[in-house]
Amino acid sequence: MQQSRILLMLLCMCGTLALPAFAQKQNQSLAIEDALAALSFHPQMPLDLSPDSQWVAYALIDPRRNILPDDKYPFFTRTGVPTGMSGYDIWITNTKSGESKNLTGGKGSSWGPVWSPDGNHLAFYSDRSGQAHLWLWERSSRRLKQLTDLVVHPFYGFEVVRWTPDSRKIVVKVLPEGISLEDAAKVTTPSQGHANNEEKYPGSTARIYRSPEAQNSVRPAPWMKESTGDLALIDVSGGKAQRIGHGIRPRGV
Repeated sequence: MQQSRILLMLLCMCGTLALPAFAQKQNQSLAIEDALAALSFHPQMPLDLSPDSQWVAYALIDPRRNILPDDKYPFFTRTGVPTGMSGYDIWITNTKSGESKNLTGGKGSSWGPVWSPDGNHLAFYSDRSGQAHLWLWERSSRRLKQLTDLVVHPFYGFEVVRWTPDSRKIVVKVLPEGISLEDAAKVTTPSQGHANNEEKYPGSTARIYRSPEAQNSVRPAPWMKESTGDLALIDVSGGKAQRIGHGIRPRGV
């Protein structure tokens, strides 16, 4: 019950935080550009309460920094960020004082924060160094660091990392071994250039189109390929990685 009340309080505070300063002034109209700049939550991304219940970590999107999918990168950006997660920053809010901090400062896209069991670190995904990697924020020093060079490969907002109970290692979904970001984009890009067979009937205004591929084979749903990855166990102290699962589609660990 206590955690539920804390999270409810956070939502109320963040609702105010997400509104630009102008919205808190009386008798002032809301400009369109200001409304479009309002921060918001992701519907699938969980919030995470620190073990001591003092801080809640979450991600907010700045819609002005959101990267829309294109034909070549429909599911992931060029840096490996799921297109639905671009433009986000990691925030924390103090449950007692209401103090809020943006930990990632609008550099790249950062999402999926999870506290370590001992409360000393906050793990999250970010492409702030040029590609999507696993990052840590150290609570004592307030410093950010990239933990590994492996490219992370979650697809849904709820696919967050998992800590081992001793806070020494992290389980994370990464890009399949031997696959580059460019290769992954080619795998997940919808095939093009396949013309449909068209049938016309005299005296009729209807035309029937059939896909040659659909006639002879059953194609897997798009998410089957785009969500494939490896599971890796990352050592927090040195960043050493061990792949413990290959070519799988985990939704949660």
